[in-house]
Amino acid sequence: MNAKRMRIVFFSKEDGSAHHFLTMAEDLLITLDLDARSEINDLLELYHIHLYFDSGLFLPTWDEAKKQAFIGIVKISFDKLKRFMLALPGTDIISIIKSLDSPEYLKSFWRLFNDLSIYKKVDKADFLLILESKPSQIRKVLLYKNLVEHFHNEIKSFLFNYDEAAELLLSKFEQEHRHKAPAYNFPSSLNHTDKEKIIEKYIDSENANLNYLQLVQQSKDSNDLKFSPKIRLKAKRKSEVLNNEILESNKDHLWCIGVDIGLDSGMKELAEYYYEGDVFRAIYSRDYLDTITSDTELFQVFRHPFCYIDEHGLSTLVNKESEMDVMEKIFMKSKNAYPDGIVFKRKAFLAQGQIVLLNSYLKSKENSVEHIVSAFINQHLNTHYRVQHLRFQPSGTHLSFLEKIRVLAPEFESLLRQYEAYVNDGVIDFDLLGLSSAPIRLNEIRSLVSKKYIYTNSETIGRLLYLFFSDQSSLYYTDKYKDKYHNLYDLLKNEQVSFDDFESYQQPEIKKLIEEDYILINDNNTIGIKNETLLYIVSKLYKDEVLNYWHHKKPVRDMIDELINEKQLAAGSSLFTRQEISFYNYYLNKKEFTNGIDLRNKYLHGSNSSSEKEHQSDYYILLKLIILTALKIENDLLINDFAAKAQV
Repeated sequence: MNAKRMRIVFFSKEDGSAHHFLTMAEDLLITLDLDARSEINDLLELYHIHLYFDSGLFLPTWDEAKKQAFIGIVKISFDKLKRFMLALPGTDIISIIKSLDSPEYLKSFWRLFNDLSIYKKVDKADFLLILESKPSQIRKVLLYKNLVEHFHNEIKSFLFNYDEAAELLLSKFEQEHRHKAPAYNFPSSLNHTDKEKIIEKYIDSENANLNYLQLVQQSKDSNDLKFSPKIRLKAKRKSEVLNNEILESNKDHLWCIGVDIGLDSGMKELAEYYYEGDVFRAIYSRDYLDTITSDTELFQVFRHPFCYIDEHGLSTLVNKESEMDVMEKIFMKSKNAYPDGIVFKRKAFLAQGQIVLLNSYLKSKENSVEHIVSAFINQHLNTHYRVQHLRFQPSGTHLSFLEKIRVLAPEFESLLRQYEAYVNDGVIDFDLLGLSSAPIRLNEIRSLVSKKYIYTNSETIGRLLYLFFSDQSSLYYTDKYKDKYHNLYDLLKNEQVSFDDFESYQQPEIKKLIEEDYILINDNNTIGIKNETLLYIVSKLYKDEVLNYWHHKKPVRDMIDELINEKQLAAGSSLFTRQEISFYNYYLNKKEFTNGIDLRNKYLHGSNSSSEKEHQSDYYILLKLIILTALKIENDLLINDFAAKAQV
């Protein structure tokens, strides 16, 4: 056989190449001379056909007789392959491995080596030589636990000298994977000290990759991987060196995140947004601000036009997967890190810049952002919503940024405790609050309404999210409309798309969506949306990952209730959404994420830096969180009143 020809390969039952390879298999099996096929690649090719059949995959043109005939042939060939593999001990295994035609055949080789227990008959010193002959095959070997444990000392020794061993460990235990983490099995004799030595050696090497060094910095101690502060610091310093080298060598090709904001007079709109090169510019109307006479109205600027929360009471400042591009989603990152994408960073800069802008404007009027926050909480929330009695004390204008933080941080925590007490008891008892010293848990602060936030709770909804709204779905692209739209929903809503516009590989899924009553075929053979309310709900879940129940009309709420009863959706009752809790945790602590700002612990334990610039940045972050919290409290009070009226 010609070893260079394209070989039949089985990747998975879901892989789209099955029809192509089964067509090749048909040609091969019809003309097969099994006696002439004794070379390892020939036998493994038949084994991969065997894997297709074992997965229930056949060409639709095959009748039952042909299926059974082909199954019989590959069964005989598999017996021949097993005899070949069982005869391996004592042969030149290294040469056989080097002759394999594809990575998938190498994987199959080691699978059979494990499943047929061939490893028990191979000398341990010889096994180490086999590994060293083709070091990259360790990725295949580590897939098989019994094999790994049998040669645990040899594999441990190999890993200590393998340049990419640290990358294997970090990929398995620290890296976030879009699908599944690699199913590597490491020797049980490889303890935490051994792993740390492998990582340290990698950090010190010339081959250290910046992405993996960042995984070390962002790792969280677990039963599988633990790093000392010394190792984390070493990784941080090496990262800084490599990062500076990259910036220096690519300074003519860098892309920066720029945000510029300002006030202008004579504007027709409240705000104007546009890009100037890579810089996002936001200009707000000074004339509009000049018309506002009360502190409470001034505070509402953070709702509109600053847009800290949207029309449904959800924070716009959180990172959203729908706002991340494909590269950001697939780029290597730690599973313990907050996914701070480009849009998230831009929103963070903008939100903090808005505070600086408004503070500067108010200063000329002998006012401040802290003062209007205090007025909104102490006067508006208590008076308009009859809360008894929220309190918030601003810091002094004469204080340094560090001193302001040390005043505001406990005020922020007190505000959260006060509202938690109000929700739980209907009153705020400051004497009782003074007896509690336990740290506040954001996820435990309940809402006044029992059904507030709605989340995806099933694979069915997940499938609709993907098929109708993801730009990674294969259904939205047609020859007729090319890349005009980036999801199936927009395509169907905006164009007269016929069933025939879809390619043959798309049509089965379209037919299935029709059968399931999500879409329909009109009389003119065009495809339309059938269950509009359901897909509206799914669209909101795709965009924000959550819905605020009481901000939607009754027909939508009724559909949500049906989906909750069917366990397609789940309801939660909390002040903050899950996404907002993660957002707060990112800034306040390292409970959930290892790349967080850790404001609370940094200033509580005095581990903050002495940099006034850093204190200034942290101050505006803290003020941003306080403002958002006040808006979330008001929204909770608002929907509680609405829900009470709606249920009468």
